[in-house]
Amino acid sequence: MGLKKCTVFNLGSGQTTVSTFSASTSGKLILTSFYQRTFSCANDEDGWIDQVAESIQEATGEHNLKGEVSVILPSSKLLAKTLRVPKVESEKQDKIVSFELTQKMPFPLDDLVWDYQVIDDDGIEQEIMAFAVKKANAEQLLDLFIKNGLIPNGLYPSTILDQWALKNSSENEKHAEILFINFGAKSTDLVFSGSTGFLVRNIAVGGHNLTQLIGDSLGLPSTKAEEFKISFYQGKYKGPENDQLKQSVSSAAANFWGKMGQELSRALVNYKRLKKGKIPDIALITGRGTQLPGFVNFISECLQMPVSYYNPFQKLDLSEDLSVEDNTGITHSISESLGLASKLLHSNADKEKSINLLPKEKLNAFKSKRKIPWILLSFLLLALTPLPSVLEKLSKLNEVEKGTIELKKQLAEKKLQIKELDEKLAIINVNKQFVTEAINYSSELIATKEALYHQFELLECMEKLFHETPGGDLWLDELETITKQNADKKTKYLKISGRYLVRLNEQENQLDEAEKINALIDLNTARQEALIETIKNLEIIDNITKKSFSTEGRGDLFNRFFTHFEFELKINEKL
Repeated sequence: MGLKKCTVFNLGSGQTTVSTFSASTSGKLILTSFYQRTFSCANDEDGWIDQVAESIQEATGEHNLKGEVSVILPSSKLLAKTLRVPKVESEKQDKIVSFELTQKMPFPLDDLVWDYQVIDDDGIEQEIMAFAVKKANAEQLLDLFIKNGLIPNGLYPSTILDQWALKNSSENEKHAEILFINFGAKSTDLVFSGSTGFLVRNIAVGGHNLTQLIGDSLGLPSTKAEEFKISFYQGKYKGPENDQLKQSVSSAAANFWGKMGQELSRALVNYKRLKKGKIPDIALITGRGTQLPGFVNFISECLQMPVSYYNPFQKLDLSEDLSVEDNTGITHSISESLGLASKLLHSNADKEKSINLLPKEKLNAFKSKRKIPWILLSFLLLALTPLPSVLEKLSKLNEVEKGTIELKKQLAEKKLQIKELDEKLAIINVNKQFVTEAINYSSELIATKEALYHQFELLECMEKLFHETPGGDLWLDELETITKQNADKKTKYLKISGRYLVRLNEQENQLDEAEKINALIDLNTARQEALIETIKNLEIIDNITKKSFSTEGRGDLFNRFFTHFEFELKINEKL
């Protein structure tokens, strides 16, 4: 069952918000309180921690905040990795993810607090989003909250929370593919939501980049550059204005838009390649920086798709004490907090795993200290127990000791019986070993004959693969048969890997670079489908258990025009 009320403390790179939500019987959430504090982006970790400490003190002092809070960490303070792993049982999944993160994280896992979530599943492979934060940093944040009388029940990565907010949007019901863009201070989060799941990407471009460019152009420190940027774009700048000033700001903005456009286009091309040509139907945008003049038109032209502002009020009501006019930050700063509140307060959301980076050992130690007075009180009450009650318990204890002696006597008799049975079992095992060795010798002769026959079938199968796959230009790097123990029987599998060429015709070679990439993606998709279909039609193959195609790394589709493939195939038991 979900909670009835929760308070979300959202720690951003340039602002903090504190939002309190409650659940209503209509299914909507109610925002009962909202507080926002903005500040200049710090250039180091200590500066940001100082700003967070001031925000916590202000929230507990001036706004009387207390009790449990759910804390959101900004993308710029997180380590994030996307993993593509085989679909396995849940008990094996932790071990696989832990091994992959050991190889890919820049710090030892013992120095990190990490967690993960499956974000896409095609039935064979799963895409996993893993987040981590330095344990020392997480514990420092935890100390700050506890010191001010607040108890965090979770540290949640902001990057993934917009997906929960998107589920409460009417656009999610109208469109199969949606791109959600959250424009932040130091980075921008992208959520690609589709029918099989969602993909999350973070690009290191945000409003602070524009501040730095303007500061460098005008020779202003970061704090002054931020103040100038806000007043200039809101039309409130009252200083001297000339053509050189406008040109400097325009040049800085052009550099910023260029970098932002390049990163957005790259993310969209990668998504299109992963989804075999699919692109989002619409882009929803949010964040304080989206109020920049021309932002919506720029995003629409860059992505070539319609763009709308995210509307949080489709599934969110305000209490009578709140109004949008008095709290302008609600509309553009609430999505992450709303997403987390939806997860915590809706009872049907409990079934899905959520990522929590809370250092639980540290929090448990704090809670244990709070219990010490109650434990001492319990001992005191026990010491004051009346004497007759103690004597009665001593009498029962004496009866238990007598029963224990009788059980020990029965146990000794059973041990003698077990010893006799062990001697008989040893004789049986000797005879069993002789019979087993005779059976194994006969089985080896039979297996040798069957193995030769299967090798012939296998070679004939590979010959068909080369001759019947459309397009030709295919070769194998690895061919291996393996045996797996499944329940009470053994199953044979064929593991193959290799490469195939993707050839453009003369007309396609004359296209520009972007169109040539699209042509290569389309041709590669056709070759993949043809190869899979040919393998399915091979007589000795029962089904495809694993498959993967690599256009980069082991393959090189866009430079040397070949793709690497790898299959695990279950061999038909009837052959």
